Amino acid sequence: MEGYYDYQPTRSLQRPLVLVSFVNELTRAVANSLASTTGLPLRLLDDVVEHRLGTSSVELVQLVEHLSGPTLADWRRMEQEALTKAVHSRPQAVVAVGEGALAHADSLELVLAQTQLIYLYLSFDEAQKLALAQPANRKATLLAELPTDELSLENNLMELFTSRRVAYERAHHSVDVRGESAMSAGKRVLELIG
Repeated sequence: MEGYYDYQPTRSLQRPLVLVSFVNELTRAVANSLASTTGLPLRLLDDVVEHRLGTSSVELVQLVEHLSGPTLADWRRMEQEALTKAVHSRPQAVVAVGEGALAHADSLELVLAQTQLIYLYLSFDEAQKLALAQPANRKATLLAELPTDELSLENNLMELFTSRRVAYERAHHSVDVRGESAMSAGKRVLELIG
């Protein structure tokens, strides 16, 4: 009777569906909505990395500040490994990647070649507001990549947003999710992929 009560997929994917945005919490929420609506497997990359490193992203950032334990480079390396595994796992899944997961050219090329990449678009103002309002675990690696000078935080976020958006805009599809709930954004993604 194992699996008797598990959700059964209502659709299948020809290729894994990878979601990315500048706001990790948004990406996770839309991926969760898609997976719960369709019964498709869900891969939350940040959770996988945290488990493999044995530390939360907040703890990792604190350890980096004290020069002990895993580094942000370790996080990114594990993230690349977890992404590769998620892309090749079967059955194909909905994969939520963190905002920096596609910063490495090899990761971006892998995702473009072997998945359906969906960019969840927000304006910079909305992305900044939501990114900074995320729970600590969801914004830790984002803030760890920025200089700590609070006076220039907005400019630093804008530079990071602009550089990452170049990769995001190479996605197969872009969905404007400004002002939308995760559930309605998930429905729009489903309509887009058919």
